Amino acid sequence: MSDPDPAILRAPTCQAPRYRGPNVLLIDTAAQPEQYRPFCSETTRNIDSTGLMAIAAPKQGKASLPRALRALFFLISLPLLVQYILSRWNRDSQISSSASSGQSSTPPTDQNANLTIWEILSNDERVSRFAKIIGELPDIVRGLSAPQAQFTVYAPVNEAFESFYFPPDPPPFFGLFIAGYHMGPGPVPAEHLESVGTVSSFVNGDIFFDYKQRISVQHTGKDITFNHEAKYVTREDYQSRALNGYIHHIDGVLGLPNSTAHVLRTRPQLSKLREAFSLTRLAESVYDTNSHVSQTLFAPTDAAFDHLGHKAIKFLFSPWGKPYLRVLLKCHVVSNHTLFSDMYWPHGGAESVDFRKIAVSNRHEYNLATLLPKLNLTVGSQVTGGRWHLDISPSVQLQVKGKNKPIDVTTSDILTMDGVVHLIDSLILPPSAVEGQEDSWLRRVFAKLWQQDKSIENLVDLLGPYVDEAETVS
Repeated sequence: MSDPDPAILRAPTCQAPRYRGPNVLLIDTAAQPEQYRPFCSETTRNIDSTGLMAIAAPKQGKASLPRALRALFFLISLPLLVQYILSRWNRDSQISSSASSGQSSTPPTDQNANLTIWEILSNDERVSRFAKIIGELPDIVRGLSAPQAQFTVYAPVNEAFESFYFPPDPPPFFGLFIAGYHMGPGPVPAEHLESVGTVSSFVNGDIFFDYKQRISVQHTGKDITFNHEAKYVTREDYQSRALNGYIHHIDGVLGLPNSTAHVLRTRPQLSKLREAFSLTRLAESVYDTNSHVSQTLFAPTDAAFDHLGHKAIKFLFSPWGKPYLRVLLKCHVVSNHTLFSDMYWPHGGAESVDFRKIAVSNRHEYNLATLLPKLNLTVGSQVTGGRWHLDISPSVQLQVKGKNKPIDVTTSDILTMDGVVHLIDSLILPPSAVEGQEDSWLRRVFAKLWQQDKSIENLVDLLGPYVDEAETVS
């Protein structure tokens, strides 16, 4: 029997506003994730170039009635689902204990082995604040108290909450999603965390409830970090083995994945990309979750742009070069597919692909369509040095100093509410122009204006054939 799917965390919700400074609350472009919006009040959304959203008066229309009925259905059915799942746990004589990683549970070996996760949490003073949040959610308490089930909990220590912002009047689902994003199905021991790129939570990761939101795992030497922010607390008893799973202590509270706009705003090394999206108005589609189900963004850092040289950058960010910049940016965006370092969400109702469960090959490749028509990226994922790494095929790679090798993802699995962002230190460029294709008039004009610089001429030659097609599609 497969692992139980505790739907106890499938409660309809709207995401709470994010904290942006002392006594300041802002709402991101997509701060209400698609999977939660049907349960929120209808609002008009004014999106500016920074990716912030202004809330206006509710719209009145027929569309609000189906959403309200859907919300009512989920609210009424939630307790019934909880009761059904808990009754299954009590009825089944044997429940599979295989983790999401495919590893089986090991027999209890330590002093807490005969206690459930909830019994350990509720008596551990180091995580009393987290336990208090869970204690106010009786359905989750019942789940974590079920001895037949198997879970993994990532419990923030008390000190972690000192830097975490709680809204003055949090909605009732606020604690539910804090709890849900700090636990997942199956037992995940510490040794397994040393070789994964992501782990599962109980929060829904897409609008169709097909996938569970991931928690990314980073490795620096012997240190382990979750979502690039919360470190694994290192001490002799850094994990607790319970009767029904594992508890890992972390030094930060994991916030629900934020918007793509927020990721670009909060990382200084992406300042040129943020400016480029705003200048070309691609921000309107990349930041707005209404325009796609999901997306994977291969985000070039400032260092990637710097490889072009000062004059080429000046050209791309000028009125003359803006059409070429737009083409360049489209090469880095994949819509409606989510590719993590060790998992792939194809969407469209298809099941997720967990690379760790595929023993056929150590390398997995996917052909992903970009926003640039007819341009696909071949992205490979493989284990190197015991850890998962992504690379992009050389067919669309900017060749530097004559070398033709894949573009490596330097920082992977920056989670967003509608997908994932991977950082790269090289720009992705389309293949050379198709033989026999005529140059666009823009290419001929701008090549004359900027012909004094070889790098600019190369960019115009490479991107020019795509300009007219890209602009007519946009």
